[in-house]
Amino acid sequence: MHAWFVGHCVFGPLISDWHRHGAIDRRANTVGFLSMVAVFIISLALGGGTTVLVIQTIALTCAGAFVLSRPEPP
Repeated sequence: MHAWFVGHCVFGPLISDWHRHGAIDRRANTVGFLSMVAVFIISLALGGGTTVLVIQTIALTCAGAFVLSRPEPP
């Protein structure tokens, strides 16, 4: 499965950038961050409980900060 991901036309370059530079492409960075925002909005719309929303806010904030702090590949 590893060989499939590394050789994949979409995932391969992203994995390579991460391994070589610890970097995330701007497009992938944006898609990841917007996906996190969408998940939170869906949870709000579905009436998620307060505890769930607090935990989700903390987890998504930490994950979003990490994703956004990664440099772009050269």
